[in-house]
Amino acid sequence: MKKGPALSLIVSVLIALSAIGGYVFWYDLMQGLRTETAQLETDILAKEGERIRAASARTAEDDLLAQENFIASHLVKTDDIVLFLETIEGTGKAFGATVQVASVSGEGKASNGKISLSLSITGTFDAVMRTLGAIENGPYANMVSDLTLDTPDKGETWSAVGVFVVGTELK
Repeated sequence: MKKGPALSLIVSVLIALSAIGGYVFWYDLMQGLRTETAQLETDILAKEGERIRAASARTAEDDLLAQENFIASHLVKTDDIVLFLETIEGTGKAFGATVQVASVSGEGKASNGKISLSLSITGTFDAVMRTLGAIENGPYANMVSDLTLDTPDKGETWSAVGVFVVGTELK
């Protein structure tokens, strides 16, 4: 009978050691998986950050493009200067005034994106003033640089001679 309790003790110790060995094995395996999971989580967060930055850059690019288009819509394209001058002359006709372009200067890179238009507008006082207002408040970036108003024939016909500075696109 002495062999029975000793054998039970040895079997119990072997089972306990096997259980401890299995526990250590699975614990080590889980630690490796935890480390791998943490690394994957870090990688995912980094990729998410990159995605957010890329989306932000795209949004900023779209906003910048919209702003550039808005500004460009207020500038006269150098290829469209003749059309712009015809539009100014047509504006005068619409108000009953005659607009004559005396000169255009400042084309090219040295002009810093501006051209100077020397204009002569003749007609009634109302027609001349409305034409001046329509040109100055038109859709293009412009300003009156110099302006002289005159009436040589006792107020029936007025003339305005002036220089307008108009923004143009830079090439």
